[in-house]
Amino acid sequence: MLTDVAPTNARAPLAEVTPDAPEVLVATILHATGTTGVHTHFTQLRQHLDSQGISSRVVTPFSWGMPFTAPVFAVRLGLQHPSTAAGVVWYRYWHGAFLAKALKRELRSCGPVVIYAQEPVAAQAALRARSGPHQKVVMAVHFPRSQADEWARKKLIVANGRVYKAIQDMEREVICSLDGIIYVSHSARRELLEWMPEACAVPSVVV
Repeated sequence: MLTDVAPTNARAPLAEVTPDAPEVLVATILHATGTTGVHTHFTQLRQHLDSQGISSRVVTPFSWGMPFTAPVFAVRLGLQHPSTAAGVVWYRYWHGAFLAKALKRELRSCGPVVIYAQEPVAAQAALRARSGPHQKVVMAVHFPRSQADEWARKKLIVANGRVYKAIQDMEREVICSLDGIIYVSHSARRELLEWMPEACAVPSVVV
């Protein structure tokens, strides 16, 4: 799959982490289609995989429990009025929970696969859903530093507040448990490692 790019650390080549697989599952908390840079990234990746004869699917929270997603996710709108931070917590928790359910269903019939998560919440769901180490979890780093900083810049959580720190604690645990990291730029790698130097131990590439 992504084996033609040199790894950025010496622990293990990423080729050993993401072997050629019968299928790649792209995991994201976003909708399967959209106009964001994340959508562009995994759409182009899937086109490349298809040209190499490797099948892929996009798995989202909306792939499971469709009748329940709208009312559950709608609760966030009510929470945001008294507390935008509570809305963020609700958004992250339930998108991750529904995605984990969807992935578990997809992975039940799979052998060795690569789960390509597009954000830490998706990576956490993938780690919880996989049935064993033969199902590799690799995460793309599209975000600068931490997603906590993105929420803080939107003024939805307080920088260095309780929710901010909880997000970073979750990211540390998840990222250090990954089988590999794909950085979409050298600056993304530099900024992540500035605040989480332990992530350097995870096999990675910049593409």
